Amino acid sequence: ACRTSVLIILKMIKWHNLLIFFYRLFFQTIGRLFPTFAARKAFTVMLRPARSTPSSQETDLRDRSKQSYLYVEDHKIATYIWPKKDAIDGQDDSKKTILLVHERGSRATKFATSYVDTFTALGYRVVAFDAPAHGDSSGDVVDLITYSRVLRAAIAHFGKMHAVIAHALGGVATQLMLYHLEREDLIGRVVMIAASSRIESRFQHVIKSLSIPSPTAQRLRSRITSALGEDCWDVYDAKNLVRHLRQPALVIQDEDDTEVLPENSERISRSWRGSQIFKTHGLGHDLIVSDPIVQDKILQFAHFSCIPASASMA
Repeated sequence: ACRTSVLIILKMIKWHNLLIFFYRLFFQTIGRLFPTFAARKAFTVMLRPARSTPSSQETDLRDRSKQSYLYVEDHKIATYIWPKKDAIDGQDDSKKTILLVHERGSRATKFATSYVDTFTALGYRVVAFDAPAHGDSSGDVVDLITYSRVLRAAIAHFGKMHAVIAHALGGVATQLMLYHLEREDLIGRVVMIAASSRIESRFQHVIKSLSIPSPTAQRLRSRITSALGEDCWDVYDAKNLVRHLRQPALVIQDEDDTEVLPENSERISRSWRGSQIFKTHGLGHDLIVSDPIVQDKILQFAHFSCIPASASMA
């Protein structure tokens, strides 16, 4: 099973690198000749995540969950519940619930493999869902606003959360969800892992990673503005979204993350009163989720209510 999982990961890496190569070639050629057409394609790339085959570990975790569907607007959202270890059928575990919010291109079971067993063993119910266009949920595209709305619907469905643990785009959607949440007491604590602090940061990453030329980039910016509103570049910024929040927060960031730069976590931490930041090195954007030291920090924060002092891990 372990060998199969490794092979799946290697295939995913090879396919991802090949896809990036062709995107760069496309934008460097077509983007210079037909920038409007190329911007439309880039916008679609930003909204359409790639789906991948679940590993055997994920399949096992999915089979151990209670699965159902939540209908939000036009979306059919796959949800998962892992009860606490000693739970009796029908027992209400809502007072001790952990919500997991995955990143773009991932899915609930993939993110959950790092946390379900630990938290259910400690008496927590763990819940999660596949974002639109991810996992077993419907749709081909997803944007930040839609993800945030689905997240709010999931909280209304599952009930009060002891803690929310969110990664990358899931963290940005969580910021927006908290900004619009009417009842502050529904969320006890929040963990942000490698989350962007503003749209501009994500935009610049896409431009750089796909080698999008300036004319196409300008038109892509216009399309984003048309979709989210003229003020989106200022409104969807952590300094506005989280500055009013009172929940304790743990912001986790790897210094070598090339997808979400460290300045993002620092901006979130500065804007969120009562938050602390924990930095790692050498883990990048994805491995940070499953790192044992990071998992322990999250456990200390979520279960023992300890906020670690600001620190860097060598």
